[in-house]
Amino acid sequence: MSVGENKSYTLKVGFYCNNNCISCSESHRKPWDDLSAEKAKALLDEGRNRESKTLVLTGGEPTMRPDLPALAEYAKKTGYEYIVLQTNGRMLYYRNYCERLVNAGIDCFMFGFHGTNAKTHDFISQCSGAFEQALQGGEEHKATQ
Repeated sequence: MSVGENKSYTLKVGFYCNNNCISCSESHRKPWDDLSAEKAKALLDEGRNRESKTLVLTGGEPTMRPDLPALAEYAKKTGYEYIVLQTNGRMLYYRNYCERLVNAGIDCFMFGFHGTNAKTHDFISQCSGAFEQALQGGEEHKATQ
C-alpha cells in the first residue's frame, strides 16, 4: 500500500490476544503460533527491500509478543522511519512496558475500542476491565511523550 511518496508495510506478527472479542475476524487463527523472531525479521527486511518507510505492526494483539520491543528496534535499525502499533492498548497500562516500546522506536499507537463506554467495550471484548485498562494505557503513552 502506498501513502503518498511513503510506502507502508503491514506485518501481522501473530494471532495471540489478551481479549476474546465476539466480533474478532482472527479468532479462528488464535491457536496458530506467532511468527518466529527470525521469520518476523526476514519479513521486516522484505518490507525495507520494497523501500517501505512506514511499518504497521498488527495481529492478533502484537503486545502479546515478548520480543515486540526488539522487533521495533530491529525495524528502526533497518531503516523504517515511522512505526505504527495497532493495539487494544491493554498492555500499555504498564508504564514500564509502554516506555520500552516508545524507546524501541514505536512512533504511533492506534487503539481499537469497541464502544464509547466500559459496558459496551468490555462486553464485546469479553474481558472485564479492558476499557479502563486501555484508557489508562493511553494515559501512560501520553506521559512518555
